[in-house]
Amino acid sequence: MENAPPTPGELRALAHQLMAWANQMASRPAAAYAMPVGEDSRELLLSFAMATREVRRRRAEIFPRLQLREPMWDVLLELFIQQERGHRVTLDHLILTGELEVAVLRHAVTVLVTTGLVDRTIDLFDKRIMWLTLSEAGYDAMIEHFTGAVDFLRPISEPLPELAARAFR
Repeated sequence: MENAPPTPGELRALAHQLMAWANQMASRPAAAYAMPVGEDSRELLLSFAMATREVRRRRAEIFPRLQLREPMWDVLLELFIQQERGHRVTLDHLILTGELEVAVLRHAVTVLVTTGLVDRTIDLFDKRIMWLTLSEAGYDAMIEHFTGAVDFLRPISEPLPELAARAFR
């Protein structure tokens, strides 16, 4: 039947999906407390954050016997990247990345929540799911950090295309 009314289960699933989307939209920093950063600047900051994460991962691969991780920074970095991409992050998502031990990760999140840099929210429908977002202070600090880093690197990076062209001749 094409026009059959939805079942109660289908309605609950739809309601759950709508609430998940509403929560996602409410948690986006761009809507909630965006800094006055232009779209091009945002993309540059996101690219720099992603490069920072990749450098950290590469360093861990090259020096596997050394504990060079900074769990709190890793959590802040991952939350910033995912929020800028418009994605929500759960504690389980961070655990499943497998980059940090569960106890270390939980401790880092607890410290970041206590210091006011991260907000922790229990899902409305599934109390087992814990959503993590940068707080306004955490988000502003990440923007300030990456803006400063980009500003610091700009004079250094300007001669890079010319140096790269000479190196690969």
